[in-house]
Amino acid sequence: MHPQTSIFVGVAVSAVATTASPLFKRALDTKSLATKYFGNDAPWYQDRIPYFECSDAEIQDVYYYRWKIFRAHQRDLGERGYISTGGFLALPPLDCIKQI
Repeated sequence: MHPQTSIFVGVAVSAVATTASPLFKRALDTKSLATKYFGNDAPWYQDRIPYFECSDAEIQDVYYYRWKIFRAHQRDLGERGYISTGGFLALPPLDCIKQI
């Protein structure tokens, strides 16, 4: 395909993507999601994590729960930022892997 053709096709597809079209992607309401899952700590998450929405509520709940666990292991170093502590990133002991 020639470069001019692919550009033309891209323009044609984007012109079709209106709010009534299934191709239209709406932005997530990140403030609402942060408040729902993180409560008073929502401002910390607002610009620090990728937000996700799913038709399966259990998957979505687990996704945000894991971010809460990540945040629970963050320590504020002031001007130097944050550091992750604890073993939440560690692999299970070798004994567990052998038993699987």
